Amino acid sequence: MGVLCGKRKIAAGSRQSRLAGGIEERRTRFAGGEELLFFCPSRPDVHRFWLEVYESFLQRYDVDGLQLDYIRYPVSLPVEKGFCYCDFCRKQFTLNYPVDPLTIDPASDPEIRKQWNRYREEQINAFVRSVHELLKSRFPEIKLSADVFPIVEESRETKMQNWGYWLKKGFLQEIFTMSYTPDVRTIKEEAIYLKNILPGGIAGYVGLGPYQGFRPEILMDEIQSARQANTGGVCLFEFGSLTPEQKTALKLGPFRLKAKVRSWK
Repeated sequence: MGVLCGKRKIAAGSRQSRLAGGIEERRTRFAGGEELLFFCPSRPDVHRFWLEVYESFLQRYDVDGLQLDYIRYPVSLPVEKGFCYCDFCRKQFTLNYPVDPLTIDPASDPEIRKQWNRYREEQINAFVRSVHELLKSRFPEIKLSADVFPIVEESRETKMQNWGYWLKKGFLQEIFTMSYTPDVRTIKEEAIYLKNILPGGIAGYVGLGPYQGFRPEILMDEIQSARQANTGGVCLFEFGSLTPEQKTALKLGPFRLKAKVRSWK
């Protein structure tokens, strides 16, 4: 059992959080102009800020890994609810394409729309690459992982999250899919998909969602499906949401053997 430090790179939290208070000019914007408490992934100052946070944290604390959560855009479909259309993103895109992203019509301009999607995808890719380079140069013993949506093609289309590229380039050592559903068949399919896409030497874990309150027997079946696919294991979201019945089933069933927990000095 390892100890991971999970960090949100894009989400800023609630409006009451100290982190959200000073990012007005760095927030993402809907196509309609409304703001959301997400950092704009295109801004170099946002990248620098989080890299400094990670470096400071890893210098202070003895952890086994760094996990990137919310490493994506909040939503991109439907188009009118897409991100990010702040002034900075729009200006940066027009440096290479003479069109304002706000004016792109996916029906009449599918190729330009594809380029706009790839521009946004590359903003996330660039940050993951930078974190990888930071760890490789300063903290080579720290494993880098990410929480991702289960199917790469869908993740790219709706979240600009191309985790298949991250695996191909060797940016990550571990990957955790967010397979949060009570449907056991879907879990089985996504576990097999994960196993087939993983490069050699990369650990893949199926993230399950017992926080949704489904019956213990469903959770047991989902764990069994992930194991049968021969993935690296499962990750439960989240411990605090487990019901007494789920905890009892886990203790008597798949997790009846004690884990080897690292000793802390």
